[in-house]
Amino acid sequence: MYLLRKAFVIFLVSSCFSGISQQQLFDRYNDSANANKKISYVKAKLFIDSALAIAKKSNTSELLARAYNTMGIIDESNGKYTSAMEYYAEAEKYALLLPDKTILAKVYNNQGISLERLGDFHKSLARHFKALAIREKLPDQKELAVSHQNIAVTYYNLGTTSELINHSIIAIKIAEKLKDYKFLGELYSNLGVGYFNTYQDSLALKSYRMGLKYSTQANDAASMASAYINIGNFYLDLGYPAKAMEALKNSLSIKDLSNSEKYIDINNNLASVFERLNRPDSAIHYYNIALKQAQASNYKPKILDVYRNLRMFYFRKNDFKKSYDYLDKYLRLKEEILNEKNLKNIAELETVYKTEQQAQKIALLNSANEMEQQKNRSSRLLLIISLICLLCVCLAAISFYKNYRNKKRDNLLLIDKNTQIEEQKEILAEKNKEILDSITYAKRLQQAILPPQSYIDRYFPDNFVLYKPKDIV
Repeated sequence: MYLLRKAFVIFLVSSCFSGISQQQLFDRYNDSANANKKISYVKAKLFIDSALAIAKKSNTSELLARAYNTMGIIDESNGKYTSAMEYYAEAEKYALLLPDKTILAKVYNNQGISLERLGDFHKSLARHFKALAIREKLPDQKELAVSHQNIAVTYYNLGTTSELINHSIIAIKIAEKLKDYKFLGELYSNLGVGYFNTYQDSLALKSYRMGLKYSTQANDAASMASAYINIGNFYLDLGYPAKAMEALKNSLSIKDLSNSEKYIDINNNLASVFERLNRPDSAIHYYNIALKQAQASNYKPKILDVYRNLRMFYFRKNDFKKSYDYLDKYLRLKEEILNEKNLKNIAELETVYKTEQQAQKIALLNSANEMEQQKNRSSRLLLIISLICLLCVCLAAISFYKNYRNKKRDNLLLIDKNTQIEEQKEILAEKNKEILDSITYAKRLQQAILPPQSYIDRYFPDNFVLYKPKDIV
């Protein structure tokens, strides 16, 4: 029957989501799972199983982290805190591989909440501080305020009220900037608890009323209930049970509280009021309602609270047998919680061991991948250098060839010019010889015209001949 229902739901959703990418399909399955987590556990599981199948097929760390985180949220919302922690451990393993730590912060936050439900407040606090350390570096201020709120509540469970006040004030300052009235209602209620437990009554009542004011503005049922519960506890502790009953009955008129933790607190506190008013039947009636709801939600710290109150109720009524019975139930449940913690510690150690092994494998793969990338980079660099060298050689060869051609052409031109010069020189030499021969001949003619010097001396002893040719003649 379950398989048929699963097949039908997957067929129906696949028909509605056809024509979209795997990422979009994953988002829609994941959102549908979250939407059904408190409505129908079976439907929520069907949707998230489909989302997980897509994540495994894609083998994407982000999708796997988100899928396992949602699986944890679904089980946590249905009181299955141990299995929720197992899913969160898987989500943490994949979220650690992501560069963006937003999902990892959510996983740590959710682990802290489940550990708180299991009663392991010290480990819960450690997880919330891990989430806070990441969120201080992220831009989302609302998530930062949520971490401070969760740390404040966990400190309260550990009995460190001063830290509850400090972290609540930090969260309130952030929420006031964001103008988040619903969140402010929750935070002021927590702050009032801190002041109430440190005997600052006026500040406590003022904080409770501020919480009620903001919760009413936001129309948030859970925060309004918290504010009324806190006001009721305030008046009951101060010895005004009638005023306490008025506040608590106002909280019962709020819608959508019948399946919440606040409903457990309201009935548990109403029982205390009726006990104070000496109306034991009414007190038992409301204790039983609170116990039934706590057991249905499997919220063990709340079950312990009711067991403790019932033990003290019957003790004060001198019904020691019933008082002992509830003491026995209280101790058995506390031992069960302690055993679950021990089993959880063993599981966590195994998870840490497996995570470390996985991290070592991933580191080796990353190292091998880095070496391969370095080798590829070196090969590419060598190839580039070789190409550059080849290009330089080609350019040098082309340049050398051009220079050789130019030089050869110049040499040919020079030879041609020298040949022309030699030819012209020969022509000039020949012409010069002809001219010289002509002048020499003219000299002989001139010399032939003049009589010999001896002849002139014979007839003209005192003579001289002025004969000064320019060169030859």
